Amino acid sequence: MLNIGDPKLLAYLRDLPSGYLLDLLADNNGIDDQLIKLVLQERGYTPDEVAERVNRRRHGRLPRRPTLWRIARWASLFNACLVSIYNLIGFQGLMTSVDTYRLPLVTLTILSAGFGFFLGFKLTTCIYQGSQNQLYCGFPVPVGYVNLETGRETSAGGARLVMIMACNATVGVTFTVFPIILISQIVL
Repeated sequence: MLNIGDPKLLAYLRDLPSGYLLDLLADNNGIDDQLIKLVLQERGYTPDEVAERVNRRRHGRLPRRPTLWRIARWASLFNACLVSIYNLIGFQGLMTSVDTYRLPLVTLTILSAGFGFFLGFKLTTCIYQGSQNQLYCGFPVPVGYVNLETGRETSAGGARLVMIMACNATVGVTFTVFPIILISQIVL
């Protein structure tokens, strides 16, 4: 039987995601390694598997998850800006066209925009490890985060929350409308 020195620390560690616990082991942040390994074993990890994953995190060539998520967020926002400009120019060309495919493509574009709006609002509920000690909620622009060290939640309130959700919805609309606009540019 393992002697658990601090039951509060054990309860705290049980609330954290497995990836974050593995990062704690890899970074040697001073938290009791035995307790972290105990929590990971409770989740079905074998000691060899824990050692392998920690070793992979320490010596891997890829950046850590928070860095990859940060790159993905900025790349999504940058691409959304570029694609939205293309979409606006393409939609203007579609609206001024007199081709027989115009009406079905406009209808499909509107339906696509509706689906993209729904998809963008669903992205607002995406949870990911956005920084080393924080879980973010909302992609690409987070609407809030949970500090993993303190367990404190912070979220945007009021008008700022609505603006962030609208931004995420706009990203969803941009990427779902793009294929239809591209098809209209090829067909027309």
